[in-house]
Amino acid sequence: RTIDPAEMSLTWGENYASTPPGSATANALVIAAHINGSEYVDTFLPLGKALSLPPTAPAFLHLLNDTGTSATDGITQDPRLLIGPAVGAVSYEYRLGGSTRYLPLSNPAQLDPQGLADGLVQISVRARNADGVAGPDATLQFVLDRTGPATTPPALDRASDTGASDSDRITRARQLTFQVTLEPSERAVLERDGVPVATAASGSLVDPNPLNDGTSVYRVRRFDAAGNQTLSEPTTVRMDRITPTTPVPIETNREGVVRLPELPPDERYDYRVPGGFFQPAPSSTFTPAGLRFGLNRVEFRTSDLAGNISQIGSADILLAPASPTGIWLGQDGRDLVGPTSLAVPDGRVDIHIAVGGLSPQRRIRLVEVRGDGGGRWVFGPSVTPAGAWHAAFLRRPGATTADLYFQPDRIETGRLFTVRLVYGDGSEAQFVVQGGRAEPRRPATTLGTPQPAGSVAMRGPRALRRPRHR
Repeated sequence: RTIDPAEMSLTWGENYASTPPGSATANALVIAAHINGSEYVDTFLPLGKALSLPPTAPAFLHLLNDTGTSATDGITQDPRLLIGPAVGAVSYEYRLGGSTRYLPLSNPAQLDPQGLADGLVQISVRARNADGVAGPDATLQFVLDRTGPATTPPALDRASDTGASDSDRITRARQLTFQVTLEPSERAVLERDGVPVATAASGSLVDPNPLNDGTSVYRVRRFDAAGNQTLSEPTTVRMDRITPTTPVPIETNREGVVRLPELPPDERYDYRVPGGFFQPAPSSTFTPAGLRFGLNRVEFRTSDLAGNISQIGSADILLAPASPTGIWLGQDGRDLVGPTSLAVPDGRVDIHIAVGGLSPQRRIRLVEVRGDGGGRWVFGPSVTPAGAWHAAFLRRPGATTADLYFQPDRIETGRLFTVRLVYGDGSEAQFVVQGGRAEPRRPATTLGTPQPAGSVAMRGPRALRRPRHR
């Protein structure tokens, strides 16, 4: 039908709205208008009576409890909100995120939203007046986090884990440091046997209190920015500051074997031969590496897993085997022979093997050395056999020891060498020597016949007494 434009006009007088005379309309739909300072959008207004003004927005909207490391960072595990009063309000309602659906509030001063997922949350609250007119929203955004942080057991710092192992958590350190992994907004509390001993916001936690001997259990309680906390699995640390007993050898023999008292599983023996350094003993009964023929003053000590070390004990060990044997001394600077069948030096360091256990009455007329995998060296005959290099064998008449020298034919890393001795009566003896490292081109520091200490003297062709450079 045709509508008179006059019927579509409204006039206002103070708080009243009316249509032209004769209109039967009781309400008017306002598409968009500002009336008396209030905005109306798609709203029906009653005509011929005072307009219903909307309530104001809630005076405030904030978290009831901003938990965690900061009370103002908007990261919390508690989503409850406090609502400030709105002027002209008789009821309140709220909506979540960008939803257009408002839900009624039973408590006008506090909101406890349900069903929220962790993450960014947006909540809007508005009021309505007695006529049902809604006011503007008050909106708040915050981060909801109700998930505890991941945590791992505290790791004892390697510098705090004394002894032979830096990962067995057996120590004698006076102060213990632990390492933990933290996010920038987190903090950690170190607990020993359930009692807090240190707090930190970085990766290092130090227990400042000395421990008594025995076992202690450490855990880390980790807090995130929202105040969630988790307790780690335990890390057990054993404190041991008891000094072990000084070792006293039970017996030694002429073969160099030492027998010491048996030790508990968490202790071990260390030993040091003259001119050497302390090294672990393989068991309570062993032959110290590096013994020389004759009298050796060997030192012993006991150490445990925590790194406690006893006072040093010592014993004199006479190495005088009943049958021939040898000790690898490696390249100790001497040069008597070269890579030829002639008994002349070549400027390169020879391999030195100390020989012991010789019968003082028996003459040795031939010495042959064979390497496991190749190489042959011979001393004694007037003509060195084809394919063999000359060896030097130095022995004082009637001595029970001798020195064997030969030029390495390759880079040595630790193969076996078999030494064969032929006596003047034609009988033979044989022994095996464990080799070590040697370098064929290593320059010598001394050429020709050495001046050995002890009972070793030169015995062999006169060519050995006239060293010359090649």
